[in-house]
Amino acid sequence: HNFTLQAAAARLQMAASQARIAGAPLYPQIGAGFNASRRSQNFIGLPIPGSPGGVLSSTTSSFGVSFNLSWEIDLWGRLGAGKAVALANYQAAQADLRGAKLSLSAQTSKAWFAAIESRRQVELAEASMENYQTILEQVRTRYKRGLRPSLDVRFTASNLAIAKDL
Repeated sequence: HNFTLQAAAARLQMAASQARIAGAPLYPQIGAGFNASRRSQNFIGLPIPGSPGGVLSSTTSSFGVSFNLSWEIDLWGRLGAGKAVALANYQAAQADLRGAKLSLSAQTSKAWFAAIESRRQVELAEASMENYQTILEQVRTRYKRGLRPSLDVRFTASNLAIAKDL
């Protein structure tokens, strides 16, 4: 459901359609048509005895069928070059779609590893805080026994406070 991928896929479909259209002038063009018409004409002012209302009229119907065949010879390569350009655009759109897929995969992997790294850093910070707490308890016990100076207790308590802030 990524919009970048959807846009790249739409550009690929558009380029494929344009490539098919660009190749069409290289082939003969065939067309057919059908035409039908009906015409009624009144001759007013001509007195013809026996006609209803004294007006003579005539009706004609015509039908026509046409077939057309045309083909442009590509002497200078204009039509072939147009097809080649459209094909190159299609290939570029394919590469763009593959690049967008690869980029999305890379971004997803990067986000996944960043989430794992963040979780590991939190675990490390919690473990460090537990270690500083244990060390502080040991230093206080030794201070109470007279084996460590009060400066060590304050220094260890400062390290624990710093670890809690992180």
